[in-house]
Amino acid sequence: MQIKAIGCEPLQLRRVHLENSNTLDVYRRNGGYEALKKVLDGMSPDDVINEVKKSALRGRGGAGFPTGMKWGFVPKDSPKPKYVVCNADES
Repeated sequence: MQIKAIGCEPLQLRRVHLENSNTLDVYRRNGGYEALKKVLDGMSPDDVINEVKKSALRGRGGAGFPTGMKWGFVPKDSPKPKYVVCNADES
């Protein structure tokens, strides 16, 4: 079975044709870290979660669970530290 996203721009390789595309300098010159700046310059945690929900981003595990929903499960009023545990090996 093949799944194809229609109407979505392929984000992963859209700048691979640029010279030195693997460097942070080229990444920054082409808009890299702009979303991070937006978050750090004044978005609340709820704003970030809502933005992720609107993006329809999903986990890459077998269930494809909605990331924004998962982030929304974190207790907002807990004084305990919060951690993100990420399995970056999605091969």
